[in-house]
Amino acid sequence: MTGFRCHFIALLALAWGTPAVSDTAAQWGDFESIRLHVTQAGSAALDCYLQSSRSNQDFQVEFGEPQQPEHATIMMIAGRVMLVKGVKLTAGSELAALDQPLLMYGLVSKILGRVLPAGPDAVGGGQRISHVDTAVGLAFSTPSAQGNIPPPWSVEGSVRPATNHSLDFDLVLKSAARTVINLKGNLRHQNDFQLDDSMQLDGFSVFSLEYRSGYVANPMTDHPKTIGEIRRQLNPPKPGASK
Repeated sequence: MTGFRCHFIALLALAWGTPAVSDTAAQWGDFESIRLHVTQAGSAALDCYLQSSRSNQDFQVEFGEPQQPEHATIMMIAGRVMLVKGVKLTAGSELAALDQPLLMYGLVSKILGRVLPAGPDAVGGGQRISHVDTAVGLAFSTPSAQGNIPPPWSVEGSVRPATNHSLDFDLVLKSAARTVINLKGNLRHQNDFQLDDSMQLDGFSVFSLEYRSGYVANPMTDHPKTIGEIRRQLNPPKPGASK
């Protein structure tokens, strides 16, 4: 089975391929640890924490704080199995549960790629942002959803260094349609993320991922007990290999 690459660059590949924003946006979309707080009039606030790994293709997004009753989690193991807890899913469109956080991170990446084209390394001691764009729109997408903010649009805010070599951002985006989106959070590179093999999967829905002219999630009837059990199923020992 073809692995589902859940690194953010891959999930947003449709957006990176468009000419609307310079390729330097990819530098802003290359973080493995992302905290997002998004508010917009008329829409529910989004609070989430995304983590991913290039090496093992593990991925996790948490909605809300762990101590809150509305806390929810989506995980991907090796890019091939999805685990969901606390999220209401639509049959046949289970992967769409990832759209909102990934779209919002894609939007942040596109904004910063446009207004700070030198990339994250050029932030230095901090950057104030005040930008009006009348020429280039913001196109961002996942495999199952897309967004577009045509010009003119404007953004005010800042990007500043924070702890652990991370960057805090605080942006207010305004569109020609008078939509106002507040985007706050933190971006950090993280090279050691991996889901814990001993984690118990009580209460999780488990899906295997398959490509059929697009990725689909199939419920697993043989419910594994731990993440480690899933990894062993995905990578069974070769015949004759020593145990």
